Amino acid sequence: MNINSYEFSEVYDILMKDVPYEKWVKLIDKLMNKKRDLLEIGCGTGELTKILGNKNYKITAVDSSENMLVKAYEKLRTMPNISIMKGDGRKFSIDKKFDGVLSSCDVVNYMLKKEDLHNFLKNSYEVLNKDGIIIFDLSSYSKLKNTLGNNIFINEEEGVFYSWENRFDERNDLLEMTLNFFVKEKSMYRRITEEQIQRAYKIEEVVKELNLIGFKDIRLFDNYKDVEPDEKSERIVFSAARR
Repeated sequence: MNINSYEFSEVYDILMKDVPYEKWVKLIDKLMNKKRDLLEIGCGTGELTKILGNKNYKITAVDSSENMLVKAYEKLRTMPNISIMKGDGRKFSIDKKFDGVLSSCDVVNYMLKKEDLHNFLKNSYEVLNKDGIIIFDLSSYSKLKNTLGNNIFINEEEGVFYSWENRFDERNDLLEMTLNFFVKEKSMYRRITEEQIQRAYKIEEVVKELNLIGFKDIRLFDNYKDVEPDEKSERIVFSAARR
Protein backbone atom coordinates (compact mmCIF):
# COMPACT_ATOMS: atom_id res chain seq x y z
CA MET A 1 0.00 0.00 0.00
CA ASN A 2 2.82 2.43 0.74
CA ILE A 3 6.52 2.56 0.05
CA ASN A 4 7.82 4.07 3.28
CA SER A 5 5.36 3.54 6.11
CA TYR A 6 7.95 4.38 8.77
CA GLU A 7 8.47 7.88 7.48
CA PHE A 8 4.74 8.33 6.78
CA SER A 9 3.96 7.56 10.42
CA GLU A 10 6.14 10.58 11.30
CA VAL A 11 3.84 13.01 9.47
CA TYR A 12 0.50 11.21 9.93
CA ASP A 13 -0.63 13.20 12.96
CA ILE A 14 0.22 16.47 11.22
CA LEU A 15 -1.86 15.41 8.22
CA MET A 16 -4.78 14.46 10.51
CA LYS A 17 -4.55 17.34 12.98
CA ASP A 18 -7.89 18.89 11.96
CA VAL A 19 -9.89 15.67 12.40
CA PRO A 20 -12.51 16.42 15.11
CA TYR A 21 -12.05 13.21 17.10
CA GLU A 22 -13.75 14.66 20.19
CA LYS A 23 -16.94 15.20 18.17
CA TRP A 24 -16.70 11.70 16.72
CA VAL A 25 -16.65 10.27 20.23
CA LYS A 26 -20.05 11.80 21.01
CA LEU A 27 -21.74 9.58 18.43
CA ILE A 28 -19.61 6.57 19.36
CA ASP A 29 -20.63 7.03 23.01
CA LYS A 30 -24.29 7.22 22.08
CA LEU A 31 -24.16 4.10 19.93
CA MET A 32 -22.17 2.10 22.49
CA ASN A 33 -24.84 2.96 25.09
CA LYS A 34 -22.58 2.67 28.19
CA LYS A 35 -20.89 -0.55 27.03
CA ARG A 36 -17.14 -0.21 27.25
CA ASP A 37 -15.29 -3.28 25.90
CA LEU A 38 -14.10 -2.27 22.43
CA LEU A 39 -12.02 -3.73 19.62
CA GLU A 40 -10.53 -1.01 17.41
CA ILE A 41 -9.40 -2.08 13.94
CA GLY A 42 -6.90 0.28 12.29
CA CYS A 43 -5.96 2.38 15.31
CA GLY A 44 -3.16 4.20 13.45
CA THR A 45 -1.08 6.31 15.82
CA GLY A 46 -3.71 5.95 18.57
CA GLU A 47 -5.16 9.45 18.65
CA LEU A 48 -8.82 8.37 18.81
CA THR A 49 -7.83 5.41 20.98
CA LYS A 50 -6.39 7.73 23.61
CA ILE A 51 -9.53 9.87 23.76
CA LEU A 52 -11.72 6.79 24.18
CA GLY A 53 -9.33 5.36 26.75
CA ASN A 54 -9.65 8.54 28.79
CA LYS A 55 -13.41 7.94 28.80
CA ASN A 56 -12.88 4.57 30.47
CA TYR A 57 -13.24 2.33 27.44
CA LYS A 58 -11.36 -0.96 27.65
CA ILE A 59 -9.75 -1.18 24.21
CA THR A 60 -7.85 -3.74 22.20
CA ALA A 61 -6.26 -1.58 19.50
CA VAL A 62 -5.13 -3.30 16.30
CA ASP A 63 -3.18 -2.03 13.29
CA SER A 64 -1.32 -3.72 10.45
CA SER A 65 1.59 -1.24 10.51
CA GLU A 66 4.30 -1.82 13.10
CA ASN A 67 5.45 1.77 12.67
CA MET A 68 2.00 3.18 13.38
CA LEU A 69 1.86 0.94 16.46
CA VAL A 70 5.20 2.33 17.66
CA LYS A 71 3.67 5.81 17.59
CA ALA A 72 0.50 4.50 19.26
CA TYR A 73 2.54 2.85 22.02
CA GLU A 74 4.24 6.16 22.79
CA LYS A 75 0.81 7.70 23.45
CA LEU A 76 -0.90 4.76 25.14
CA ARG A 77 1.73 2.94 27.19
CA THR A 78 0.66 4.50 30.50
CA MET A 79 -3.01 3.52 30.03
CA PRO A 80 -3.71 0.08 31.60
CA ASN A 81 -7.14 -0.14 29.98
CA ILE A 82 -5.61 -0.24 26.47
CA SER A 83 -3.67 -3.04 24.82
CA ILE A 84 -2.22 -2.86 21.32
CA MET A 85 -1.44 -5.63 18.86
CA LYS A 86 -0.51 -6.07 15.22
CA GLY A 87 -3.26 -7.44 13.01
CA ASP A 88 -5.03 -7.14 9.68
CA GLY A 89 -8.67 -6.02 9.65
CA ARG A 90 -9.40 -8.38 6.77
CA LYS A 91 -8.34 -11.54 8.56
CA PHE A 92 -7.99 -10.94 12.29
CA SER A 93 -8.74 -13.72 14.76
CA ILE A 94 -9.11 -12.92 18.45
CA ASP A 95 -10.20 -15.40 21.10
CA LYS A 96 -12.40 -12.92 22.92
CA LYS A 97 -15.81 -11.28 22.61
CA PHE A 98 -16.39 -7.53 22.59
CA ASP A 99 -19.26 -5.11 23.11
CA GLY A 100 -18.20 -3.13 20.05
CA VAL A 101 -15.96 -3.12 17.01
CA LEU A 102 -14.77 0.29 15.82
CA SER A 103 -12.95 1.19 12.61
CA SER A 104 -12.49 4.82 11.61
CA CYS A 105 -10.52 7.14 9.33
CA ASP A 106 -11.16 5.33 6.02
CA VAL A 107 -9.80 1.95 7.12
CA VAL A 108 -12.58 0.25 5.13
CA ASN A 109 -11.64 2.22 1.99
CA TYR A 110 -8.26 0.50 2.08
CA MET A 111 -10.00 -2.86 1.74
CA LEU A 112 -9.72 -2.98 -2.04
CA LYS A 113 -11.76 -6.12 -2.81
CA LYS A 114 -15.36 -6.91 -1.93
CA GLU A 115 -13.99 -10.09 -0.39
CA ASP A 116 -11.89 -7.94 1.98
CA LEU A 117 -14.96 -6.00 3.08
CA HIS A 118 -16.95 -9.20 3.54
CA ASN A 119 -14.21 -10.79 5.66
CA PHE A 120 -13.83 -7.70 7.82
CA LEU A 121 -17.56 -7.57 8.54
CA LYS A 122 -17.82 -11.34 9.07
CA ASN A 123 -14.87 -11.40 11.49
CA SER A 124 -16.32 -8.43 13.34
CA TYR A 125 -19.67 -10.20 13.67
CA GLU A 126 -17.94 -13.28 15.10
CA VAL A 127 -16.15 -11.37 17.88
CA LEU A 128 -19.21 -9.38 19.01
CA ASN A 129 -21.27 -10.26 22.05
CA LYS A 130 -25.02 -10.58 21.60
CA ASP A 131 -26.34 -7.03 21.13
CA GLY A 132 -22.80 -5.88 20.37
CA ILE A 133 -22.38 -3.17 17.75
CA ILE A 134 -20.04 -2.45 14.87
CA ILE A 135 -19.24 1.18 14.05
CA PHE A 136 -17.16 2.08 11.01
CA ASP A 137 -16.77 4.88 8.51
CA LEU A 138 -15.67 5.32 4.93
CA SER A 139 -15.11 8.21 2.59
CA SER A 140 -18.10 8.35 0.27
CA TYR A 141 -18.08 7.31 -3.37
CA SER A 142 -18.75 10.92 -4.34
CA LYS A 143 -15.81 12.21 -2.28
CA LEU A 144 -13.31 9.78 -3.78
CA LYS A 145 -14.53 10.21 -7.33
CA ASN A 146 -15.49 13.87 -7.53
CA THR A 147 -13.66 15.70 -4.73
CA LEU A 148 -10.36 13.84 -4.53
CA GLY A 149 -10.27 12.02 -7.86
CA ASN A 150 -8.12 13.44 -10.67
CA ASN A 151 -7.12 16.42 -8.54
CA ILE A 152 -3.91 17.84 -7.09
CA PHE A 153 -3.75 19.42 -3.63
CA ILE A 154 -0.86 21.45 -2.24
CA ASN A 155 -0.58 22.52 1.39
CA GLU A 156 1.79 23.26 4.25
CA GLU A 157 1.31 22.27 7.88
CA GLU A 158 3.73 22.80 10.78
CA GLY A 159 6.85 22.95 8.63
CA VAL A 160 5.73 20.10 6.38
CA PHE A 161 5.00 21.02 2.76
CA TYR A 162 3.13 18.40 0.74
CA SER A 163 1.56 17.76 -2.63
CA TRP A 164 -1.22 15.21 -3.09
CA GLU A 165 -1.85 13.90 -6.61
CA ASN A 166 -4.84 11.66 -7.30
CA ARG A 167 -6.22 9.57 -10.12
CA PHE A 168 -9.63 7.89 -10.04
CA ASP A 169 -10.00 4.62 -11.92
CA GLU A 170 -13.75 4.57 -12.57
CA ARG A 171 -13.72 1.10 -14.10
CA ASN A 172 -12.45 -0.43 -10.87
CA ASP A 173 -13.71 2.24 -8.42
CA LEU A 174 -10.17 2.85 -7.16
CA LEU A 175 -8.51 6.09 -6.10
CA GLU A 176 -4.74 6.04 -6.62
CA MET A 177 -2.90 8.61 -4.52
CA THR A 178 0.68 9.85 -4.55
CA LEU A 179 1.70 12.04 -1.64
CA ASN A 180 5.01 13.87 -1.51
CA PHE A 181 5.99 15.38 1.83
CA PHE A 182 8.89 17.76 2.30
CA VAL A 183 9.86 17.89 5.97
CA LYS A 184 12.01 20.84 7.02
CA GLU A 185 15.18 19.86 8.83
CA LYS A 186 17.37 22.87 9.64
CA SER A 187 18.12 24.53 6.27
CA MET A 188 17.08 21.55 4.14
CA TYR A 189 13.96 19.54 3.32
CA ARG A 190 13.69 15.75 3.54
CA ARG A 191 11.32 14.16 1.03
CA ILE A 192 8.86 11.41 2.01
CA THR A 193 6.86 9.73 -0.75
CA GLU A 194 3.74 7.72 0.02
CA GLU A 195 1.60 5.81 -2.48
CA GLN A 196 -1.85 4.61 -1.46
CA ILE A 197 -4.98 3.15 -3.03
CA GLN A 198 -8.53 3.41 -1.70
CA ARG A 199 -11.68 1.77 -2.95
CA ALA A 200 -14.85 3.80 -3.44
CA TYR A 201 -17.76 1.80 -2.03
CA LYS A 202 -21.37 2.61 -2.73
CA ILE A 203 -23.71 2.62 0.25
CA GLU A 204 -25.85 -0.16 -1.17
CA GLU A 205 -22.81 -2.44 -1.51
CA VAL A 206 -21.96 -2.08 2.16
CA VAL A 207 -25.54 -2.47 3.38
CA LYS A 208 -25.91 -5.61 1.27
CA GLU A 209 -22.86 -7.17 2.93
CA LEU A 210 -24.08 -6.24 6.41
CA ASN A 211 -27.43 -7.89 5.71
CA LEU A 212 -25.79 -10.95 4.17
CA ILE A 213 -23.69 -11.55 7.28
CA GLY A 214 -26.69 -11.18 9.58
CA PHE A 215 -26.31 -7.74 11.13
CA LYS A 216 -29.49 -6.02 12.28
CA ASP A 217 -30.54 -2.45 13.01
CA ILE A 218 -28.34 -0.99 10.29
CA ARG A 219 -28.05 2.79 10.55
CA LEU A 220 -26.16 5.43 8.56
CA PHE A 221 -24.85 8.81 9.70
CA ASP A 222 -23.28 11.85 8.10
CA ASN A 223 -19.71 12.34 9.36
CA TYR A 224 -20.32 11.26 12.97
CA LYS A 225 -23.30 13.58 13.34
CA ASP A 226 -26.62 12.16 14.46
CA VAL A 227 -28.23 12.84 11.09
CA GLU A 228 -28.62 10.69 8.00
CA PRO A 229 -26.20 11.17 5.09
CA ASP A 230 -27.23 12.64 1.75
CA GLU A 231 -25.66 12.83 -1.71
CA LYS A 232 -23.27 15.57 -0.52
CA SER A 233 -21.95 13.61 2.48
CA GLU A 234 -18.20 13.02 2.35
CA ARG A 235 -17.89 10.61 5.28
CA ILE A 236 -20.49 7.91 5.87
CA VAL A 237 -20.68 6.23 9.26
CA PHE A 238 -22.33 2.82 9.56
CA SER A 239 -23.56 1.09 12.68
CA ALA A 240 -25.16 -2.34 12.98
CA ALA A 241 -25.84 -4.84 15.76
CA ARG A 242 -25.47 -8.54 16.34
CA ARG A 243 -28.80 -9.77 17.73
